[in-house]
Parts: sequence; C-alpha cells; structure tokens
Amino acid sequence: MNIASYCNPTPLPNYPQGMLVPEKETTDYGWTYPSDRRDFREAADPAVLYFEGRWYMYVSCGSAYVSSDFINWKQHRIEPYNAEYDPRVTQVGDRFIFTASRTALFEGATPLGPFTKLGTVTEVSGEPASWQAPHIFEDDDGRVYAYWGIAGPGLFGAEMDAADPTRLVTERKVMFRYNRDHVWERFGASNEDPTLSYVEGPWLFKHDQRYYLTYSAPGTEWETYAFGYYVSDHPLGPFTYGKGNPFVRKTSGYVVGTGHGCIAPGPNGTLWAFYTCLVRNEHNFERRVGYDQVFFDNEGVPCCSPTELPQTVPGNNQAVDWLPLTINKRFACSSAQNRNASGRYALDNYMRTWWLPCAEDSFPSLEVFLKEP
Repeated sequence: MNIASYCNPTPLPNYPQGMLVPEKETTDYGWTYPSDRRDFREAADPAVLYFEGRWYMYVSCGSAYVSSDFINWKQHRIEPYNAEYDPRVTQVGDRFIFTASRTALFEGATPLGPFTKLGTVTEVSGEPASWQAPHIFEDDDGRVYAYWGIAGPGLFGAEMDAADPTRLVTERKVMFRYNRDHVWERFGASNEDPTLSYVEGPWLFKHDQRYYLTYSAPGTEWETYAFGYYVSDHPLGPFTYGKGNPFVRKTSGYVVGTGHGCIAPGPNGTLWAFYTCLVRNEHNFERRVGYDQVFFDNEGVPCCSPTELPQTVPGNNQAVDWLPLTINKRFACSSAQNRNASGRYALDNYMRTWWLPCAEDSFPSLEVFLKEP
C-alpha cells in the first residue's frame, strides 16, 4: 500500500555545513564555543512560504527547499546563499522580500530570486534597526509590519513602508519581554535559571481575524526549547499572553527542542508549525527541521504535538498504523568499541547516542529480538 507520509526530523537533502566553523571562535552574539568537533551540519529556524502550489522553506546556514507534495523537499541554492541565521522570504504585493538576522533587505520577482539588494532597515530616526531574528508580515489590507529581537530588551514591532520596506514608518514598540514567571521560558535543560532566556524568533500569523505572535524560548541548545504565543486584535498589539503556552513542546524521545520556526499554511486549508529539532552531537547548534499540524479549540487556543513516527498529510484518509518495534528490545551485536558505544544505544530512541562496532570487526552485525522468549 502506498501511503503518502512524512516523518520527523525531515530528511532534507544536503543539510548545509554549520556556520560556527573552527576559524570563528566567537560569534557576533559574543558567544564562545570550544574549538574541537566543530565540523557539523545544521538547518534550523525554518520559514515557510506557500506560493502557487509549492512550499518554499528557508533555513539557517543557506539554501531553500521546495516541495509540491508537502513530503519531498528539493534543495535550491539562492543568493545570498548564507546571509546569516533566520532567513525569511515574504511576499509583499507582487515581489518577494528576502532578509535574515543583521542582514539587509533584498527583493526578487520569484520566491527563489534572483534577489537584488534594497538596503538596510532603518527606524523612524534614520538609525539602523537592530534587526535580529526578523519577520515581515503583510496584512489583508496591504499594510506591512516587521517584528524582530532576541533576548535582552524584548521583541519589537513596527509598521513598514509597503512601497519601501527598508523604512519603518512607526516608532519601534516592545511587543513583550521575557517573563520569569513563565517557567518554560527560563534558561536551562530543566528551565532552572530564571536570570536568563533567549526569547526570540517572532512570527506573526492571522487566524479568525486575530493576530498570533509566536516566539521561542529559552535557547536552541536545550531540549526545553519550545513555541509560545501572544494574541491581539491588532498587528502591533497590545498583546495578551496566550492560554496553553507553550503550545509546541517536546522534551523527550528522538525529536526534542521543538522551537524557533514558523506557522504556515499546509494542504487543504490546514495550518502547520515548522520547528527546529535538537541534535547537539558535534556542536550546540547542530540541528534539524520538523513540522506538524496546528489545531485550535473553540476559544482559539492553538495546540501542536510534535511527532517522530510516520504521519499522513491532510487529504489522505488512510491511517498510518506503524509503530516503533525496536526501542529498548533485547539485542546481540558482533562487537562494540566500548561501553559507551554499546548496541543498546542503537535502540534507545535518543538522538545523541549510537552503536559503534570495533574497528577490526570485518562483518559488524546487530541482531534485535522483536519477541520475548
């Protein structure tokens, strides 16, 4: 039986090399990482645009991925190829605006460009905007809004000049800030540090005439990374903290750290959360991408349950009844390099462990017993 299905993390072709390579010890944010094991792959912070029957997904570290069936993704190189973290393309009128963190605006006639530089985003004062983790939103009336920010001072919003989106036409306004009373926003593997949080990745979407401003916290290197939202009747607020936060979160299993992405339309009028998945084997920022459907209750509260088993896409009424068969089953392996490379690590449903046979093992094998004796 041929069932149209997908499974997270999404198997994107040619995951790009991570940006924090050995020759760059300290990032522009001022973070410093150890120099060992720095050659890694990452794709994160997905931003998805739907246009003329295709989905265009832009990810940090370069490239765009395009799908016409919402399952299979083909890589396309665009320029600027690797502008910075958090690349986004937004349709504004009949053109497509490309930007990323601390990057100028570019415009093109198609979602894949070619893109030409428009200039740097400036505030009403004429000063350059800080422009970290930006998002641009065009409302139904043609007015255009920008959202940006990371950590410290909060997430900002302002209206843009639709004809010249490099100009903000209203003073920047704080949409909201980190709130230590929201325990899930606190930094750390257990949200144990109330003194810090990387509240970031604003993304605005409209549902039933209300504006949902999503964001992520506490940091992309933690399994606790998740999506929250604020809601308002106006694109620039005032915003009210949403019920049911965080509404996208998964802290155990193969797919974890499900934050910093976007909310985008899927097939047959559905709405989907695209999110970052944590790997963190070679580097704190080693990440992948996943996506799952968003549902709303009668009060307009969104909910999304990140998955790691095969799922069907909307419109396919066939059920996927596949279940994992090998998790923590009994096994026998031909060899193992050491106790930290045991065969049981091939079966523990955890991204950061694996089995390694001995180097001199000419015919490595792993046997899994699916039934108890």
